[in-house]
Order: sequence, then C-alpha cells, then structure tokens
Amino acid sequence: MRDVGVIGTGPSALYLLKALVECPRRLSITFYEAGRRPGVGTPYNPETTPRELLANIASIEIPPLVVTLEEWLRSQDDGRLAALGVARREISDRAFFPRVALGAYFHDQFGRLVARGAARGHDIAVLTRHRVMDVAPMADHAVVVAAGPDTMHHSESFARVVIATGHHVRASPPFDYHRLSRDTFARASHEGTLRLGILGSSLSAIDIAVAAAAALGRFEPADDTLRYRLDNPGQRMAITMMSRGGLLPEADFYCPIPYQPLRIFTPEAAQELVALSPPKEMLDRAFDLFRRELAIEDPAYAERIRLDDLSADSFAEAYFRDRVEHDPFDWARRNLAEALAGHAARRTSPWRYAILRMHEVFALILPRLPRPDLARFNRGLKRMFVDSYAAVPPQSIARLLALRDARALEIVRLGKRYTLNATGDDGAELVSGGTSRRFDVMADATGQDAAGDRAFPFPSLRLAMMANRMSGPDGAEGDAPVGAAFEMLGRLNGIAHIHCLAIPFLIQRRPFIQGVMEAAAMGRAVGEAIVGSWRTDKPDDAESLRRLASEVTQTKPLYRLDVGAVVVTPKPGG
Repeated sequence: MRDVGVIGTGPSALYLLKALVECPRRLSITFYEAGRRPGVGTPYNPETTPRELLANIASIEIPPLVVTLEEWLRSQDDGRLAALGVARREISDRAFFPRVALGAYFHDQFGRLVARGAARGHDIAVLTRHRVMDVAPMADHAVVVAAGPDTMHHSESFARVVIATGHHVRASPPFDYHRLSRDTFARASHEGTLRLGILGSSLSAIDIAVAAAAALGRFEPADDTLRYRLDNPGQRMAITMMSRGGLLPEADFYCPIPYQPLRIFTPEAAQELVALSPPKEMLDRAFDLFRRELAIEDPAYAERIRLDDLSADSFAEAYFRDRVEHDPFDWARRNLAEALAGHAARRTSPWRYAILRMHEVFALILPRLPRPDLARFNRGLKRMFVDSYAAVPPQSIARLLALRDARALEIVRLGKRYTLNATGDDGAELVSGGTSRRFDVMADATGQDAAGDRAFPFPSLRLAMMANRMSGPDGAEGDAPVGAAFEMLGRLNGIAHIHCLAIPFLIQRRPFIQGVMEAAAMGRAVGEAIVGSWRTDKPDDAESLRRLASEVTQTKPLYRLDVGAVVVTPKPGG
C-alpha cells in the first residue's frame, strides 16, 4: 500500500506537493492526471486556453513554489516570453499575466518539486493520461481505480487519498463554454456576422468575449487606451453579454499586500462570535462587526451609503446602487480611470480594501450558519463579496471598452425570468421580456455551480457520502462535510482517509475558495496535516535527510511527459 494518492495536478495539488516533500518520513506518492501535462491546471492549459486570456491575480498574490512567478518569468529567454504573450518590460510583482504563462510556471514548478522530492528520498509516481474512475473507502485506507492509455483498470491502495480535481466542468451542454475554440468562432459567422451570446458578465464572460475577438481580429494600442479591429473589414461581430443585473465587474484596484490587519472584524472576533453566539443570531452579529469596521476604515463611504440604516439583507443593494444607476460602459470607463490612477500613485480605495479583507473573516463564519441564514447571505452579502474579490485586470476592462467602441459588444439586463433553447450545434434562441434574440454561438459563463453528493463522480465514494448524509441529523444534501484539513467526515465508513479539495462540493458553504491563493491554502492545509501525522524525530531519519538535502536539484524534472505512466524514484544511493 502506498502512502498518498492525489487525483489531479492543478494548483491545489502543487501546494500539497510542496508540503509533502518536506516530510521527514520518506513517502510513496502517486499523482493521477487525466491530461498530458501535469501541474498545469485546467484554466491555464495552453491546449484549451487562448493566449489573450489574462489571469485575474497579480504576480505578488501568487504564493511562491520553488521560485516566485516573477523570478521564473525573468529567467526565461525572449522567445519563450513572446510565446507566452509576456513582454519583458512589463514583468513586475503587480502585473497580470496571460493564463498560459501561469500554466507554464506551474508545470515547471511541478517538475522541480518532483525532483526535490525524489532527491529527499520520496518515491513519486506521476501517471499522466490516467482518468480516475472510482475511489473506494475502506476501514483503514482507500482504493483508487483508474483507466490509463494501456489499461482499463489500474487499482492502487493508499493510506490517504486527496481529491484535488479543482473546478468541475458544467453539465449543461450544449452551452458549456469549455467546448469553444478559435475554430468555433471562425466558422460560426452567419452571413458575415458572428452573433455570440454569453450568459454572464463577469470574468468567465469576459474571457469568452476576448477569445472570440482574438479569433476574428486584434486589439491595438491607441493613445492611452486600446482599439479593436477585425481582420476582415467585411465581417461583423455582435457580442451580447447577458446577466440578471447587467453589470460589469470592476477593475482591480491598488492595495497593500500583505493585507493590513483589521481592527474590529478580526479572525479572533469571528471565532469568538462562532463560539458564543446562538446560531440564529450569528449572521446579524457578524454584519454588525462588519459595519463597525467599515465605518472606521472609510467614514465618508459609510455616510454616503447610510451604513447605519443597512442590514445584512440590504447592504448589497446599497453597494451596487451607483453601478445600477449608470450605463455599464460609462461606469467601467470611470472605474478604469480611477483604478489606473490608484495603481500609479500606489493609493488604495479604503472602503474597497476593507471589504476585500473582510470576506476572509466572513468565510470563518459561513460553515456554522443555519440553512435559512446561509440563504440570506447568498442572496445579499455573497454577491457583494464575490464582486469585491473578483475584480478583473484593468486590461480586461480596457478590452471590453475597445469592443464597445467598435460597436461589437452590448450588455443586456435579463432579470430573473428568461428561456433559452438550443438551435443547432452551438447556437441558441433566448427569450426575455417578450424579446427574442438568436445567436450563432451561445456560452454559459454564469460561474461554478455548487454540487451535492449525488453528483460526485466516483460511485463507491458517492454511495458512502450519501449513506453518511442519510444517517445525519437532517439528511439534507449539501456540501461534502469536511474537517479543518478537508478530511471527509462521516460516521459509517472510512472516508476520513480521503481529503476533498473538489470545489463544486465545497463551494456552498465556502463561496470564496476559488482562485490560486485559496488553492494554495487548501493544498498547504492538507499537506501539513499529512506530514504532521507521519512526523518522526528519529536521529537516523534526520541524518538521512541532511544527506539527501545536499542532492536536491531544481533544474530538470526527473520524468518525461510523453508517456502514459511514469515513476520518479530516488537517485541511486538516496
């Protein structure tokens, strides 16, 4: 039986691996990766992600692995940077880079961490092109069943299994945006016009609009902004972004990193609130702390929105009011100018910065809220917090404005009621408010859905989860119940040997876990828990580690990517 099996090799698995290779005990670890390139992560895969798409996290915010992203980019030659869409003069700790650049960085760091682990004596197997079919919990271990390129059933037993599958592709064909490509946009134009409909108006929707624009034309610098031109002047592109509110996200604003500490709504205050407050009062008491903190951080903003009169149910309406009352592109133009000026002067927006920091404190409270109050939070404060932390790169807003100026983009406010019907392989008809719109291509970019145990992809584990849920106090389907190290909780079987980092099954009560920083925190938590359970202070182990540490190499991965199953073993004598 091997020690650790990891399903997936994206960002959370990367930070898990970083923690595991520090274990004094020599571990046997197996990674299962359905694709050909371990360490990349779905949003950053060059095989499916256009080079024009930007990550919405600045370099300084990405926790370092072996080296920082900025250091790694500076070490690349000009040809490599050009292939990644990165200009050397633009490399800085505050820059936003193409997603494929992050994918290349993660892939490189995965190889270096595997090499470091092998040099320390760990036995690391990386099984590419292996899709896990089942995870079966046993009394004191778990069994993973996978299908590879040369075998339909490969099974292995592990003391611990980590499900690090990240995001879950939406089960909503034919509108799943992951299926779209440059060829889709190029061949879909109807009589010289591409009519593209996008459900959603946040980051994923922006990605689709930019990918379509890049397939048919190009963005060019024009004075202090951007201009969009179609490659074929006789062609036309009509992009319609549609959402209930018809709002665009705001541009990322400058803020001090690491975050400055809060004064009232601190993690310690949240933990005390959870420990001492009746569950039915927890949300309103947390909002009171939130309100007091915001009033101290930005008194002018508090007065402008009449903060004293607001509640946990009405705050989001006040937060969005100004944006709702303005044309979305006029607001975006003004907000972009404000964000760029703030970055240039290294000046933050106090109220925005306070809200950004407080979403992490609220996250400590959400798992303990009663279901009715969780629903209240989701209707109001969640929308506000998600908008705050999901600000997008200023260049993404500039691209949207360039598309608007080229008369290639509009935003429609749908409201709550609409119908959507497929009209072929990619197209659709949308009816809202008595108006019908037809599109050659339709994409659903409304975000990651929460999923219950009935949707879990591994049948044996799914049955175990359902059995545990049905034996619980309410039996209601919801997030996968996990502990502090994301170990699965249950009274009926051995699922505690399995750690769940699959976002759809955690997001209902942890709505802020998407993103690289959150993946890093989850991976570290699991890795440190596993290492802690196996920690040993034997002198011979310490001497062995000192000898092995001198052999660590950070230059070449010790595995090949062109085979289906590869095993990394310690160096001779290690």
